[in-house]
Amino acid sequence: MTHLKSTLLVCLFALIAPLAMAQSENQLPIEFKSGAYILKDAKTGLTDTLPYQVVLPDNFQPGNTYPLMVLLHGSGERGMDNQAQLKHFLPLVNNGAVRRKYPFIYVIPQCPRGKSWSHLVFARDSASFQMPKQPTRPLQMVNGLVQQLGLVYKLDSKHQYISGLSMGGFGTLEFVAFYPKVFKAALPVCGGVHPDLYNRVGKTPLWVFHGDADKVVKVGFSRRLVDALRDRGGKVVYTELPGVQHDSWVAAYSNPLWLDWMWAQ
Repeated sequence: MTHLKSTLLVCLFALIAPLAMAQSENQLPIEFKSGAYILKDAKTGLTDTLPYQVVLPDNFQPGNTYPLMVLLHGSGERGMDNQAQLKHFLPLVNNGAVRRKYPFIYVIPQCPRGKSWSHLVFARDSASFQMPKQPTRPLQMVNGLVQQLGLVYKLDSKHQYISGLSMGGFGTLEFVAFYPKVFKAALPVCGGVHPDLYNRVGKTPLWVFHGDADKVVKVGFSRRLVDALRDRGGKVVYTELPGVQHDSWVAAYSNPLWLDWMWAQ
């Protein structure tokens, strides 16, 4: 990528004591492995850090090949504590039935405070876009992290996927627009993308979720995207949740029936 020519990629796997999740009827005890991806500018020497957590499949074997799922959180979970980004994804990553059927390596990065996965600009009562010419710095780092993890783990290139909620839904769509060959399918939840990127987004199969009562990210973002992609012959599934506000990720991640569809892409 030309926009990364002046940078030096460094991956720091600072694996610390893993976090164990509680066990329930349909859950298995899981562990999170913490790390930090560092992007250093070769000219200025300045660095950016992207904390992340990895969840490995049950009975992980280093010699085996595994599918990948990258999960992008929303704006409220930004920071550097490498913890806040997990909360809305726990119903998915800690679902024992899902983990037995789909042994994903889950990767959950954390966007630094004041930064964004996407070029969305929120005003008091509206949201708009800056036309993106290249991915945001955090999104570039997600791409670099995925590439680096491919050197650490044996990843199944035919089964690599991305999903995100709210700001992460916008980031999911911008990621597949700028890096269309990385993931086989994507699940943006209550997100959207600049209309000038519709053609590029449409190269990746999508399942879109949105609540029709969402007052934070209006449902029109998803409706316009879905209509445009369908007009272009794109492969898109749309789930609009009646009466659901800005928490459509609860339905999306608590009952992930979309995984069978995603796996088939």
